[in-house]
Order: sequence, then C-alpha cells, then structure tokens
Amino acid sequence: MKRLFDVVASGLGLLALSPLFLFVAIWIKLDSPGPVFYRQVRVGRHNKDFRIFKFRNENELMEKAENPEEYYINVL
Repeated sequence: MKRLFDVVASGLGLLALSPLFLFVAIWIKLDSPGPVFYRQVRVGRHNKDFRIFKFRNENELMEKAENPEEYYINVL
C-alpha cells in the first residue's frame, strides 16, 4: 500500500510541476549553450550505482575554467 501511495504521489507531483520544469529547461537553453541536463553517477542503496539527471546550473565556460573562483570574480 505504501509503495502504491509513493508511486501515485510522485507521479502527481511530476505532473503538477511539469510546467515549471519546462520553463526552467527553456530558460537554461536560451541562457547559455550546452545541454539542459547534467547526468551524474551516484552510489545508492547496497553500493549500487544509479544515474541522476539534474538541471545544469553552470555554463560550459565555468566547467572548463581552471579556477572557478576566478571565473565568478570576472563575471561579477
């Protein structure tokens, strides 16, 4: 019963928040070049790897910078 509730609640949450997710994805794409999502491998339960997809929150130039603090100072 709990599993059913979790699946239904998360599905409804995704459905309710999908317009916001779409807005954020469009904003990221228009703001800077590069992919909208950032994929990362993390360690989960029982030391099993899984992939997580997140909205990208750095631009491509930041990722390539050797000194991120210096990049932020130059931008500001």
